Formats: sequence, C-alpha cells, structure tokens
Amino acid sequence: MRKKIFAGLVGLIGTALIAGACNIKFDNKGKTITPKGDAITETRNIGTFDKIDVEDAFNIHYKAGIPTDGLTIEAAPNLMEYIVTEVTDGELSIRLKDRYSIHDGKIVITVGSPTLKAVEMSGACALNVEGELTGDRLDLDLSGASSVNLTGRLRALDINASGASGIKLKGSGEEFTLSCSGAVGCDASDFITQCTEVSVSGTASVKINASESVRGDLSGISSLENYGASSNDKITTSGMSSYKHK
Repeated sequence: MRKKIFAGLVGLIGTALIAGACNIKFDNKGKTITPKGDAITETRNIGTFDKIDVEDAFNIHYKAGIPTDGLTIEAAPNLMEYIVTEVTDGELSIRLKDRYSIHDGKIVITVGSPTLKAVEMSGACALNVEGELTGDRLDLDLSGASSVNLTGRLRALDINASGASGIKLKGSGEEFTLSCSGAVGCDASDFITQCTEVSVSGTASVKINASESVRGDLSGISSLENYGASSNDKITTSGMSSYKHK
C-alpha cells in the first residue's frame, strides 16, 4: 500500500513539474497557458477555403483577393502546439485545442483567399481585412467581444451580432441586413447601400447609410442613425429606442 501511495505522489509531482515548465495552469475549467519568450513566426500549409470560423482570442489579418498560400502565426513559442488551424469542407477553423486557454497573450494570424463568403467569430477575436472584399454575398456571425473592420463592394451583406461585438464597415452594397442585440456597436456610415433591413435591440448602437430604403424594428434602448439619402424609411421603435435620419 505504501508503495502505491508513494508511486502516486511521484506521478503527481512529475505532472506538476512538467506543467510548471510549460507554464500551464490547471483548474476545473481546463488548462490556462501563459506565453513564454519573444514571439516567433510559424508558417502552415492549408487547403483552399471561402469560409472562416474563429474561436478564442485571435487577431486575424485577412488579405482579400489573393491566392491561398498557407497562413502565418505570430505567437510565443510555447503556444504554437496548442493553436489549431485546419480546413474542412472549404471552412478554415482557427481555435485552441479543447479545454485550453491563453493568459495575457497575443496571437496574430495572417491569411488570404480569392473569395470569402462567410465568417463566424466568438470570444475576444478580431478580424481586420486588408484590401477590398468583393463578391455576391458575405455572411458575418459575431458573438462575445469579437470585432470586424472591413471594406467591401458586395451585392449582399448579412450580419448577425450579439454580446459586445464591434463592427466597422466601408464600401458599398445593394442589400444590407443587420440583426444585433446586447451592447453591439456597428458603424456602417461609410458603407453605402441601396436597401437596408435592421433588427436592433438591447443597448446596441448602429449607424447606416441607406441610399433608397431602410426598414426594421428597434427595441430596448438601442439607437439607429441613417446617414443616407433614403426616402422610404419604415422603422418601428419600442421602449427607449430611437431612430434618426441625419
């Protein structure tokens, strides 16, 4: 019995020493990794994609309209093995290994593709688009404290945002559909669209630029400001929500 207890203690001590050397902290929610050392750059080969799914705290630099030629990751050396980047059925998934999280670290991923049709983001991730997105349609699904900054010329843009997401848009489009709740902030005052449809609730604050028509509903203490020249505005407000045509 004493031998078994001693062996168990040795195993626990060994695990603790290994975790300490790797800067990994264990708790009942999973494993937290603290970055160690100066950031390095790693290049990975990936397949072609036109959709992106991002979880956790990543900074994504997306280069619009270029051939997919792998991706680069900038992060502390001890974080690399925990970063998952894989393409399945045309979707690039970027996340940490299951039950791992990063403490006070920055991970920057640079990637590009000829086209982009959909982006789904959750957690505290950020997407910055370099260049101009073009195409028929782009769908954005944002939650948590995610943020997006892009310029595009699209036929249709559809955004579903919740939590404390932040959105900055420039460019133009024919159709713009926006549904947001929580404390979302969306500045699309420089994104000129013909027809805009919105559903805004909570404390969300939205700016748009509709040249022909805007319709939708506002609730809670949300606000909508229209900087466009639309003459066909059909907005329903409730609670303490407000609509202003600048």
